[in-house]
Amino acid sequence: RKPISPRKPWFREVFNFRQRFLWAMEPLYDPQSGAVDLKSAVAEARREFGGIDYLHLFDWGVCGQYGRIYGRTGDYSPYEYLKGGREALHSAIAEVQADGAPVGLYIEGYLLQERGKLGGQSGAQWQLIGRDGKPRWWPDSTEMFVCPAVEPWREIQASTYETKVAELGVDGMYIDQFGFSHDKDCWSAEHGHESPSDGVVSERDTTRLIRERIAAVKPNVALYTEESPVDVTTQYQDGSFSYAMATAQRTSTRVPLNLLRFALPDFKTIEILYCDKPTGSWATGVKWVFFNGEAIWLEGPAKEWFEPETRAAIRKCYAILHKHRDAFTTLKPTPLTPTLLGGVFANAFPVPGKTVYTLYNTRHRTVRGEMLRIPAAEGSAIDDEWYGKPAEFRRDGAEIAIHLEIGPHDVGCVVVRRP
Repeated sequence: RKPISPRKPWFREVFNFRQRFLWAMEPLYDPQSGAVDLKSAVAEARREFGGIDYLHLFDWGVCGQYGRIYGRTGDYSPYEYLKGGREALHSAIAEVQADGAPVGLYIEGYLLQERGKLGGQSGAQWQLIGRDGKPRWWPDSTEMFVCPAVEPWREIQASTYETKVAELGVDGMYIDQFGFSHDKDCWSAEHGHESPSDGVVSERDTTRLIRERIAAVKPNVALYTEESPVDVTTQYQDGSFSYAMATAQRTSTRVPLNLLRFALPDFKTIEILYCDKPTGSWATGVKWVFFNGEAIWLEGPAKEWFEPETRAAIRKCYAILHKHRDAFTTLKPTPLTPTLLGGVFANAFPVPGKTVYTLYNTRHRTVRGEMLRIPAAEGSAIDDEWYGKPAEFRRDGAEIAIHLEIGPHDVGCVVVRRP
């Protein structure tokens, strides 16, 4: 079935998703000069990661001593804490958009700052109540969880998203924590919902309203969340962050596969390998993302949070993903297509005229030999895209057997172009 809200083709072509900050970790805002320098973030991503398809601004909504407010309708405005105000931020966003980098904004889906106007006025009445009857708070903070079934809060959220898109002309908007509805049922008897509420339904209805209000202002804006929600909610979204690869690292799963990525191929999944800490030397995780044909979430100072080999892996994977973005956005990807060698797995991404295969060697040693047997007409071009050379293959009637070499816990990539 098609989603109720049509997904944005441009967002499906995002593979390097870069998160940056105005106020922290190599801040993009200079309080002394008042300059908002988003250009440097784009230049850094192109230099260190091989490219940038999306710039996600995390802390743009900080309001000084009040904390994360986001300029919600009826609350403090973050523009008051920038010397150039809204115009400075809008201009900086437009400048990098003109350079080919879409820009999006972070907003919390659940948390409301107690120190803000809304938190002080209505937070206690709107707060999400747990099974134990106690109000829910983010640990060790002054941010409270708000029940998304509360109609006034839902309207404020929708109004805020609508307003920020109109004010800043951004390309995407994020609803943080939506997708983690499994523990967000509300047990309040004062909110007008059944007790408990259904977290899935509350998220779905809030997401739908936000989507409707954004679309009325700027139709091609992408809406994304964290984690991947259930299908009744994904139908109103373009994609989400995912911890599928991070989870695969902690389990005994033999092959790292994000099934949702293949079940809903037009829903963009963006893998967070490590959240809010360095990716370090985990280049293998980067290659798992490539194996699935997904986007990667990149946070932190590039040279501090990513070892040279990890940045090199990101650049190499990105080059192939971007080059063959038509295949990696196919609506008919095939997970775990048959291979000829145990311990080696493959995914297929077919489009008219070609098929791209990604492979992963789960063994602890290098494997060499025939690994794929596929139909291929005479005159087909068979390339080992990972090594950038023609692939070795043996023809057997209407099929070919492709010979490859893949290192331990490494990936491969074959492109078959039909005549």
